[in-house]
Amino acid sequence: GACMRVFAGHDGAVLCGGFTCDGKKIVSGSADGSLRVWNPRKGQCAHAFLPHKGASTDAVVMTQGAVSCIAFHPSDPDLVLGGAEDGCAAL
Repeated sequence: GACMRVFAGHDGAVLCGGFTCDGKKIVSGSADGSLRVWNPRKGQCAHAFLPHKGASTDAVVMTQGAVSCIAFHPSDPDLVLGGAEDGCAAL
């Protein structure tokens, strides 16, 4: 039960997460409306899908609601479905 790594980046509570089917990435969803893809060996965020708040950003926009569920494709590690409380789903 020892902590092996801390992944810092979400501004809200992490509500869901898991490993991709190949075990090479971690995906997490947060109450802040973001979905993040992590490199578990380095603890670094590889991609951030951020909530749309009307501001221009360089990141890909996901939703305005909390990301509360994630579903992983059983054989393609690059396909992840994120669902948000505002009814938005993103692949």
